Amino acid sequence: MSGGSNHGGDEVARVEDILLELSSEKPGKQRSSIVHGIARLLAYNGVITRGELGELSRGSSVGRQMLSFLKKSGLVFETRSGYILSVPWLVYFYKNYGGGWTERVRRLAPYIQEEELQELEELIAKASRSPLGRFVEAYISIMGELQELASIPSNRIPKYCTTNLELCFRELLHYSKWLLLLVARILELYSKSAKYGEVIEQLNRMGKDFIEFLYNGPERLEKPSVKEEGYMQPSYFNAIVTETAVALKRHATRLYELHRGRRARLLEEAIEWALERYRKANGRNTSRARYYISLLLRETAKAVIADISTRITLS
Repeated sequence: MSGGSNHGGDEVARVEDILLELSSEKPGKQRSSIVHGIARLLAYNGVITRGELGELSRGSSVGRQMLSFLKKSGLVFETRSGYILSVPWLVYFYKNYGGGWTERVRRLAPYIQEEELQELEELIAKASRSPLGRFVEAYISIMGELQELASIPSNRIPKYCTTNLELCFRELLHYSKWLLLLVARILELYSKSAKYGEVIEQLNRMGKDFIEFLYNGPERLEKPSVKEEGYMQPSYFNAIVTETAVALKRHATRLYELHRGRRARLLEEAIEWALERYRKANGRNTSRARYYISLLLRETAKAVIADISTRITLS
C-alpha cells in the first residue's frame, strides 16, 4: 500500500491508476475526479500521504479543501509526518483488535509519534461509541465473519491429513472451489442490498448444490468403502461442511439484519454525526461538508466488499 502497509487485504487503490484516469478526463470534470480519487485512496488503503495528495491534486486546491472539511468532520486524522488516516478504519482496528490497534496504525503511518497515538486513542474511543462506530460495526466488521468462514478448512484439515496428502488436498481443492462460489454469491447479495426472501432463496439453492457436490464432487467421496490411512473420510469432510454451514447461517442472519432498513439508516446517522462535528468546528459550508462526508463513507462501504473478496480469494 502507498505510504505504508494496508489494513490486511491486498485490494488497494493506486495513485498511478487514478492519475491515469485523471489524464483522460476533460478539464471541467477533473475537480470531481480528484475528490473521488482521494476518497478512494482513503477508503481502500486507510491512508493517504501529503505527497499522494499533491500528486492527485495536480496544482488544484480541491484536495486540500476536501481534507480540511473531513478533518473538521472527524473522519480523518493527520500526523506530523504527513500521513492522513481514515478514522472509520481506525475505529475498526480499535473495536476489533483491542490493544493491537496501535500496531495496525503504525503499519499505516510508520513514523507516528507516541503523543499522537495518545491523541488518536482519545479521538477513536469517542468515535467508536458514536453513530460512526455503529456504521463501522455494520459495514466493516462483517469481514471478520467471512474470514472465519474461509479459515475453517485450513484450521481443521491438518487434523485429518496425515499420510496421503495428494488425496486430501484434492478434496480440499474441490471444497475450496465450492466455498469460493458460495462466498461470491453472498457478496453479490450484499452488494445488491438483497431482501431477506432473496437471501433465504439463495441459501436454499446453495444447500441443494452442496448435497450434489458432497456426493458427486471429490471422486473419493463417491467410494466411501475405500479406506486408506491419512485419507480424509466423508465424516471428516461432513464435519468441515457442517461447521461452514453454521458460520454461513450466522453470517446470513447478520446480512438480513443489516439490510432490513438498517443499512441506510446507519449510514445517514454516521453522516449526521460527522456533519455535527463539522458545525461545531465553526464550519459553515454544510452542503459541501455533507458531500465530502457522504462520499468518503460510501466509498469505504464499497471498499469493504472488495477487501472481503480479496481476503477470501487469497485464503
